Amino acid sequence: PRAVRENLRPSTQALLIHTLLREPDNLSLTELAPKLGYSVMTMSRAMDELQAAGLGEAARSGRGRSLHLTEPKLVVWKQAQTFLRDPVKSRHPIRMPPGMGLPGALAGLSALARYSMLAEPHNAVVALSARDWKSMRRQETVLEAAGDEPDALTVEVWSYAPTLFASEGVVDRLSLYLSLREDTDERIEAAISQMIEDAAW
Repeated sequence: PRAVRENLRPSTQALLIHTLLREPDNLSLTELAPKLGYSVMTMSRAMDELQAAGLGEAARSGRGRSLHLTEPKLVVWKQAQTFLRDPVKSRHPIRMPPGMGLPGALAGLSALARYSMLAEPHNAVVALSARDWKSMRRQETVLEAAGDEPDALTVEVWSYAPTLFASEGVVDRLSLYLSLREDTDERIEAAISQMIEDAAW
């Protein structure tokens, strides 16, 4: 039997989150791979990994392999917790040129404020993929800032593209939960738990 990794690869986590958030469309790997921005081979490995972890089953259909969850979505989400990782690889406070809009979807406490009754933080938090962050850093108008500087913006660089699952300019609630679950602030703990309960499972 295939060994189970302690943490899922970012591509595997992206496949699982896609499956949990979207209605089951039973897309084959060849149809799903371009949607998520990965190769068919990477998606095939991701499916094998989810099957090894007992979170899904690869079913053969006329169009190839597709992923089916072994349990209801909420049950799979809870079972997956030990395998899932924080999508945030690094955080960077920056200063944006005046009049420029937010460069990515709201993340961190800025996103949590949209999903809960928590007040928005003074400085906005947005999420970018590593590729988009690299591209943004090439712009001379973007400057590093101190984290507590007024009007600074915190950029979170994610291990998979946050735009895959963002809706209305806010990152998805499952990835957001994973990015905040280590926070020991009781208000944040309560807010992210409520956010997951409120999800349309």
